[in-house]
Amino acid sequence: LLSIPRDTFIGDYKSSATSCDKINAVYQTENGPQKLMKYVTDITGINVKYYLMVDTEALKVLVDEIGGVTFNVPIDMYYDDSSQDLYIHLKAGEQLLDGDKAEQVVRFRHNNDGSTYPSEYGQEDIGRMKTQREFLKTLAKKLLSWNSVTKINNLLDIAEQYVETNLDFKAVKDYIPYAVEFNINNLKTAVLPGVPELANVVWIYSSDKEESKKVVNKLFFNEEKEEIKIELLNGIGNEERFDEVSDTLKRMGYNINSTESTSKTSKTTIINRNNAPENITEDIKNVLKIGNILQGDSSNNIDITIIVGEDILKKLED
Repeated sequence: LLSIPRDTFIGDYKSSATSCDKINAVYQTENGPQKLMKYVTDITGINVKYYLMVDTEALKVLVDEIGGVTFNVPIDMYYDDSSQDLYIHLKAGEQLLDGDKAEQVVRFRHNNDGSTYPSEYGQEDIGRMKTQREFLKTLAKKLLSWNSVTKINNLLDIAEQYVETNLDFKAVKDYIPYAVEFNINNLKTAVLPGVPELANVVWIYSSDKEESKKVVNKLFFNEEKEEIKIELLNGIGNEERFDEVSDTLKRMGYNINSTESTSKTSKTTIINRNNAPENITEDIKNVLKIGNILQGDSSNNIDITIIVGEDILKKLED
C-alpha cells in the first residue's frame, strides 16, 4: 500500500509551478481518472490499469454496517471547518469508532490552533496518510475476519452505490478467495519518498526518484527479501531436516548467507539483528509455521539469525 502525497509535483518546471501542477488537481482538470492513472504510472513505474474511486460517504456507511472499528487514535484531534461541514472532536487512545468518527480520523490534518502530528510520526499530510494506512489495515482486518455472511449483499449494495471503477464486478468476485486468505499482518505500507518545498510561492512535494524506485521495488516487486542477509543455525542436529528448512526459505525468495551448527535447542528462534522490517520477520515465521521473534545485537554481516530448534520437526512432518 503506497500513499502519494496530494501536493506531489507533476509539472515541468518548478520555477513556474502553480496549484494545478499538483497531483490532486489532475482529477478535476482532466475530468476523470484516466490521466491520473498515467501520472501515477510515471511517478511509480507501475503500469496502473485499474482504479477504484470511493466516495467518502462509503467509509461511513461501511464502518456502521460492520458495527464500528476499534482503532487507536494517535493524538487528540480538534478541528472545525463549517465550509466543509467538517467537525473533528476526538480524544487520543483506543476506542470504537462509528462511521462518522472514522471519517474524522482519516480526514484530520491539524488542530484549530495549528498543532499537528509530532515530527517523528509525520506532520500534516504525511501524518494523515500514515493514519489512513493504519486505519485501512485495521478496517481490512475486521472485514476479513468478519464471519457473518448475512450482510454480504449489503456490502455489495454499498460498493455499487459509492464506488466507481473500471473493474468488472464479476471479475472482482474471482479475487474474493485470495482476499479472505490474505494475512493483513503481511501488508507492507509506505509513503512516496520526497520532500515538501516552496516553488514559485506554491508549496509542493518533490518526489525523490531514486528512493521512490527502491520503495516501489520493495513493496511491489519483492526485492526486499533478496536484500536480507540470513544466518541459519542448525539446532536440531539433523542435517537432512535442516536442509529442508533452508530449501523452504530459498523457495520463498530468501537468500541464506551462511549455515552453521549450534548446540541443540528445543525452540526455533528468529533474531532480528539489524532492524529488518517487521513484515519480513513475520513472513519468515509464517513460512516456518513456528518460531519466537526476538531483537538481537546488531551485526555488519547478518540481518536475521534463525536458530532451527527441535520443535520444527513436527511442522516439517505436517
